[in-house]
Amino acid sequence: SKGEEDQHGLTNDLVVTLENHLEEAGLAWSLVDSWDFDALDLEEEQSCLSCLCFVVFHLGVSYRGKQQEVIMNFIEGASSRYSHPKKVRYHNWYHAVDVTHCCFRLLNLCAAERFFSNIERFALITSAVCHDIGHPGLNNPFLIESAHELAIRYNDHSPLENMHCASLFELVSHPKSNVFAALDTLHYKEVRQVCIEAILHTDNIHHFPMIKELQMLYEMNADVFDWSLQLQLSTGEQTDFPPREVIDIFSEPEKKKLLRNLFLHFADISNPMKPWDICHRWAWNIMDEFFQQGDREKELGIVVQPLHDRSRVNRPYSQLGVIEFFVAPLAVATVRLLPPLLPLTAQILVNLNSWQEEWLEVTSPVPEPEEKRKVQERIAKVEAKFDLVPREGRTQRSQRSPTSPRSPHSPRTSQRSSWSSG
Repeated sequence: SKGEEDQHGLTNDLVVTLENHLEEAGLAWSLVDSWDFDALDLEEEQSCLSCLCFVVFHLGVSYRGKQQEVIMNFIEGASSRYSHPKKVRYHNWYHAVDVTHCCFRLLNLCAAERFFSNIERFALITSAVCHDIGHPGLNNPFLIESAHELAIRYNDHSPLENMHCASLFELVSHPKSNVFAALDTLHYKEVRQVCIEAILHTDNIHHFPMIKELQMLYEMNADVFDWSLQLQLSTGEQTDFPPREVIDIFSEPEKKKLLRNLFLHFADISNPMKPWDICHRWAWNIMDEFFQQGDREKELGIVVQPLHDRSRVNRPYSQLGVIEFFVAPLAVATVRLLPPLLPLTAQILVNLNSWQEEWLEVTSPVPEPEEKRKVQERIAKVEAKFDLVPREGRTQRSQRSPTSPRSPHSPRTSQRSSWSSG
């Protein structure tokens, strides 16, 4: 039909546009569309052009060339509002690029266009660009404890994240950088709501409650998600994810909200899931930033937070704990629902073992045998949690849809699979 031909033409135009932007940046699509993309390797112009591609991709076929200038102004405006990497070692513009790339990849790998609207995807990718804008390299507990002006302004409630949201909408209040200008009032309200919710949920106080919500979503629909996971494991990348039964669950308003917030938060803490060299570089940067804050905490005579005392913290050992207690639980809860992300869990285990090796190499005096044994046991427990195949389903159900998907609101009556409490 004429409509389909027009759509096909717009899609081809978008592909050409993206290829041109990447060529201008000197980047290959094969790199951008992989986990080997390393924001820390980019020059500033490359970083902005990369973000332009991520934003344009999820703006989709509604993109027109005349919008390029506005989007580029938005990206460059955001970039200029982040602190210089020499001042803020981790929460700088390159972290924003890294998170935007990860959000872009998550949306692609999980075929999010099947359960998120264009508006939701565009809101998420623009949120990623600005999610840490203006970050001072100090965390919320420090701002609150030291009575920082941001803590006073936002009444101790997520002062950083509230500031990031406000900065995003201050940036788009200028016509030259208003990437939302073409939206009608209703769609603008939706975009604003999605951005605010997602950015506020990057505050780590929401991390463990989010894991509980994800676990509950799984348990209420375990038959559907176990089958979807088994399908992914049996057919790999050929799987047409998500199947209709999963789309039906993900399309409910509250589930969509949870998933939107998950995508940005997951991207925000994704460094330990990246290839080892990338994981290691970012870990060093965030530890540098933590130590700088720890130095200020000592100067002010306030409590030095965990991981912030450079005289006491062993960097590789600290990263074992970060993965074990913080990153791995979210990753486990996420891949049960989104099995295309399974390769990231394999990488977490590679990195966990690499941190152990580095800990043994650099620690002086050499750790005692008992300490080595305890660390090995901790790693084994994390590995066991990633053994995600339901025992009863390892040789069955790989191609069969659940016969009667459970209502997400009905209690689960069947016995939980052996790994669901991990």
